[in-house]
Amino acid sequence: MGKEDSRNIRTDIASNPVSNPSHYTSHKSGIEAIQITRHETFLRGNVIKYVLRAPYKGTELQDLQKARQYLNWEIDRVASAERVTA
Repeated sequence: MGKEDSRNIRTDIASNPVSNPSHYTSHKSGIEAIQITRHETFLRGNVIKYVLRAPYKGTELQDLQKARQYLNWEIDRVASAERVTA
């Protein structure tokens, strides 16, 4: 397993475009989105991922629009599930 600093952030991986692009850890917290999203559903995880990375990829508006789309799908999913159980 790789080295982690006091915030549980990998410090031994060089940036590369496949497994560790620079925008993965550009957030001021240094946290990778995967550290949070792995504990969420796919749709919620993608909302978080796109919002966290949006300012750092050069496609901020597009990424926020993607986050909104995933959020809309999650809202629809939850609303549908609530209708079934009501």
